[in-house]
Amino acid sequence: MVGSGCYAAVFESSSDPNVVYKIGITCTDPYLLYAQSALHSPYFPRIYSTYIDTVHDYYIISMERLDKLPDHKLTLAKTMRDQFVEDCNDSNLRSIVDCVQALLEADETLKLDLHEGNIMLRGLVPVVTDPIAHEEITEESDLSIWMDTYGNSLHTSVSA
Repeated sequence: MVGSGCYAAVFESSSDPNVVYKIGITCTDPYLLYAQSALHSPYFPRIYSTYIDTVHDYYIISMERLDKLPDHKLTLAKTMRDQFVEDCNDSNLRSIVDCVQALLEADETLKLDLHEGNIMLRGLVPVVTDPIAHEEITEESDLSIWMDTYGNSLHTSVSA
């Protein structure tokens, strides 16, 4: 596991160092909305495949591996958040702002969740990985119960 958040955890691929698997514990994760709308911008993560299991309420997304922001670049996250909030006019970020604004306007239960953990780098390009969350989320959930239930079966399907 290389990271986790409120709804999902991200795991390394055992066969490709450039790929990670984001495994979400609920199909109501707003990330699925973002991932479906985020396919046409260099500032969104590259998504290779999506598997959604509505019966067992989880998803697996195969996507590009990105680099965490180094400590000396953490102000980039604050700057990008400020630009979102101010509805920035920078043409490089315009498509991101439009996409996130549309998602937030379409569902009043969502909020902006843009922080240094949700901005990563592809080389020198900032990539907004997951800028929205449900309004009621205030902190990260404990994924251990879900992992105890589904972790073994997922390990088999993800490594295959």
